[in-house]
Amino acid sequence: MNLIDLAQEKGLHPKRTSSHGGGEYHSACPNCNDGKDRFTIWPNETSKNCTGRYWCRQCEIKGDSIQFCHDFLGLNFSEACRKLSVSLPGFHKTSTFLQPIVPPLKLASEPALAWQEKAEMFVEWAHRQLQLNPTAISKLYERGLTENAFKQFTLGYCPKDMWRSYDDWGIKAEAKENSNLPKIWLPQGLVIPWISPEGKVLKINIRRLKWFEGDKYGKYIKTPGSMNCPAVYGDVSSSMGIILESEFDAILIQQEASDLVFCVATGGSCQPMDLSTDFLIRKADCLLFCPDVDQAGARFWSRLQRRYTNGLLWPAPIGKSPGDAFKLGINLREWIKKSYERRSDA
Repeated sequence: MNLIDLAQEKGLHPKRTSSHGGGEYHSACPNCNDGKDRFTIWPNETSKNCTGRYWCRQCEIKGDSIQFCHDFLGLNFSEACRKLSVSLPGFHKTSTFLQPIVPPLKLASEPALAWQEKAEMFVEWAHRQLQLNPTAISKLYERGLTENAFKQFTLGYCPKDMWRSYDDWGIKAEAKENSNLPKIWLPQGLVIPWISPEGKVLKINIRRLKWFEGDKYGKYIKTPGSMNCPAVYGDVSSSMGIILESEFDAILIQQEASDLVFCVATGGSCQPMDLSTDFLIRKADCLLFCPDVDQAGARFWSRLQRRYTNGLLWPAPIGKSPGDAFKLGINLREWIKKSYERRSDA
């Protein structure tokens, strides 16, 4: 039995894409469930204890065939070795898996100047469109956001699906390869830009209004060429920071408690951290971790916990996220304040 067999047992459908390393296969990732080809399998590559290696270029989970058995098939070390017919000299039944290695962080580069110029024009246009569309405004009101928040964070609305040339936006070849679409897709939906303190548009995420359960495209679409890092909202010199998934939740918390906390929104449970954001996070006296209350959020928390050991798990007190809690009547400002009490009791 090899790693391809294990992947199929997990319900994956690996497709051979290259002869590199004795054969390279791609499939959806069993960890982040992102895309159909982000998970790479090399079934014939030899690692320290066995044959077979895997890596997801989205969530960066990686390991060998033994680790796959442990992480995705629920086997302990001994069971994994028996399943793979692996015999390790000096192995004892009490052996355990090593703690997963925390992958090194990368320095995220700002988008090309051409991208920033096009993005700025789009964001300003979308902001004007929002003011003309009562339905889009009502969607933001439903999230608890006020008109002041719309203006402060330049939220917008794209009234129809639009397509733009990669070349016009200064997109490099490797970014094109990471997209399955022939052009930049700006879908109909709520536009969430991330704008630096210097006024640069560095990232755009769009919440699709046409999304449906089972849609092959995501609920949120990050514009290709966006800076590959979390969005940071608020005063980073604050003593407290909170790491969470949703930009909308981060903006809502800033609306309610900007004097208490700055927010780091990853834009999803599997999105990467970068060196610059990591530096800002580590400067804070206190960190709160607020993963969504679901399976993806649990994996998100697991990764954060490995990287940051000085934080406090602080999920929404009710519902899946701070946005849900706000809709159900929770005062987010008081919720943040209660974390002070929890820290003092620790």
